[in-house]
Parts: sequence; structure tokens; C-alpha cells
Amino acid sequence: MQLPFAVLDIDLDQVHASVPVPDGFGGAAFIIRRKGRLAGFHMTSSRGDVPLPVLEAAAAPYSPAPEHMADLPAVTIVVCTRNRPVELERSLRSIVKVCGGTPAVDILVVDNAPADDATERVAQLFPGVRYVVEPRAGLSFARNRGIAESSSEWIAYTDDDAILDRGWLDGLREALTERPEAAAISGSVLPFELVTEPQILIEGRGGFGHKFEKVTYSSRLDGHPLYPCGACIGTGANMVFRRSVLLKLGGFDEALGSGMPSQSCEDHDLYYRLIRSGYLAAYEPQMAVIHQHRRDMPGFRRQVGSWAAGTVAYLLKAYSCEPRHRVTIIRFLIRLGIRKIGGLAASLLGMRRYRWPAALAFSEVKGYFVGLAGAYGRSVRTAEQRNRICALREQQHETATML
Repeated sequence: MQLPFAVLDIDLDQVHASVPVPDGFGGAAFIIRRKGRLAGFHMTSSRGDVPLPVLEAAAAPYSPAPEHMADLPAVTIVVCTRNRPVELERSLRSIVKVCGGTPAVDILVVDNAPADDATERVAQLFPGVRYVVEPRAGLSFARNRGIAESSSEWIAYTDDDAILDRGWLDGLREALTERPEAAAISGSVLPFELVTEPQILIEGRGGFGHKFEKVTYSSRLDGHPLYPCGACIGTGANMVFRRSVLLKLGGFDEALGSGMPSQSCEDHDLYYRLIRSGYLAAYEPQMAVIHQHRRDMPGFRRQVGSWAAGTVAYLLKAYSCEPRHRVTIIRFLIRLGIRKIGGLAASLLGMRRYRWPAALAFSEVKGYFVGLAGAYGRSVRTAEQRNRICALREQQHETATML
């Protein structure tokens, strides 16, 4: 049985010689800071003391915040949620703790096709937090409702299973100070816990993205000839956009994301379109969230399959819309298929560089072919049907109100 890993938040300035892994854990994951600023992440299966030089080697050099920070513009933090009141309450507590009392920050909960009023009751626990219902099931419907309900210059998205790191707001200000021309900002996603096998497996593979150097994404990225195809510029748990740019791009594609046949990648699709449209995106490691990864293995298998399906779906959409980029897109999709099939073979033969069970590799291959088999087209039809149903209900409600 896989022992849990301890998640330890440490500051190197307070470590003398080593850090012990607590008893009862099969290893540890270290969120590393220097003088309070995020600097690195290190995961080890060691059960003994982890020497300071090992942690130093895993951390980026200390880089102070800008001496003079830009004023914070108006920001709406949107939390899209569906039937997860316990996770939502934890998320909102972190947002209020980090951002509460900041006049420029507005907090909005978008309740996506709720089964009951549990989410609304949680939102009411936090004075000043706004609450709206998006009746159409699907994450992109909820994300777009956040755009419609906001008038702020910037819109930040986080998930109900994520909490803001204590430096998140300062990290956002830092990015706005250093890269005022950016249209989007993404940040680190660090683990909340590593207590089950799926949580340990995903972090052993690299997690949801926790680089600790600043990056600016433009039309080209050195060393990545097929960019921005498949590029992980940011993830839905931690992303901030200029509202004006979201409107120009048409918001999130309602045929992508959780709750649709295409299953995921509404975030990657938006970043792809943003870069193709000539905008810049910035990655700021200090703007971090702490994310509770999926705990159960059946759900995790579905999740990794959905990532592959969603990637293929949004790129096939791009293929149909962008004739001049078709060669690059096809090259990427062929390479992705080879990598997924090769990964399955490597898992079966025990040749992976990291532990990844064959069942997960098979889910990725299956998801790849689900995407190829028209998942995006099915999602478009599903979105159109939900829009029609919603419009009909609104019409019926208006008629009933008039009578």
C-alpha cells in the first residue's frame, strides 16, 4: 500500500542542516521559500532527514520583489463550482484571508447547474461575496457567466478545490508591475495534500505546473517548434485575464471543458487563441495556489483521459479554423499520439522514468482517440442544445410573469 507523502512548507532561511520527514510518511514534498518568497518544489521518497544542500539545489536563486509595485487595478476573482460546498467554503476562506479588505478585489461565486441550495448557503457565509447561478451545465458556461457578471479590468479564475497561497495577491501585483503589457497571467499550482496514490502519481509526473522562473509567452517559444500547440501556459485553477481581451476573443469555448463530451481544455484553448491573436501571457511563480488533486483512482483515470481528449478536441477545432497552421497542428497531433501509445508500451514494460500504471496510460490513449473520433463536434451540438433549452425556459418564465 502506498504510504502518504507529507507536504512541508519550509523557508530555507530557517533550515539549519536538514529537514526530517515526519514518521508514518513514505516521503515528502517540499514547498520551498527564500525569505518568504516561493523558490522551488522538491519531492522525495526518502524517509530520513533531507539535507539542506538538496533543498538548496531544488530552489531558484533569491529574487526580491520590485521596490515599487503598481497600484492594483480592479480584479474580480471568479470561483466556478458545482455541488461541492465543503471545498468551496475552504476556497472562499483563503480568498477572503488573502484579499479581504482590498477595495480593488471583487469575489464572485458562479454556481453551475446546482442540485440544491448548499452552494448558495456557503456563499452567504462570506459578506461581500457575490453569488450567481449559471443554469447551463458546463464549466465554460460558468466561466463566461463570470465575464458577463463582472465589470473589472481583470478577471481571475480559481477552482473550488484550490486555495490561494498567502503571496498570491502580491504575486499578481508583481506581474502587473513587471509586465504591464501582458493580457494574461498564470501562476504556480502546488499540492494541498499527497495522501492517495493518484495524488502522488500526478506530482511524480510533474504536477499541474510549478516552475519558479518568470516566463513571458509571445508568438514564439525557443526550443518548441510546434508552440503554441499543446503548450501549458496556465491552468484553470490559477489564471488571470484582461476582461477586454476575453471579450475580444469571445470568451471560453462553451463546447470545451468539464461537463461536455470534449471533457477539458477550455483553458488551454483560450491561451492558444490568445497567443495566436498576438497577445502576451506572463507566468508569475509568486502568484500561486494550493490545489487538492483528485483522490480516487477511478476518477483520476477519467481525468487523465479527459486531458488527452480535450487536447485533441481543441486542436482539431483550431485545424478547421486556421488553414495556415494546419501543418503544425497535424505534426503535433501525430507526435502526441505516438507519445501516448509509446507511453502505454513503456508502462507495460516498466520502462517509464517515473511511476505511471498501465491503466492510466491506457486511459490517455483512449482519450486521444475519443478526441479524434469527433468529441468536439458532439460538444458543439450539446452546447447548442443546452442553449436552446435555456432560452426556452427563459421565454416560458417571461410568459408566466406576464400572465
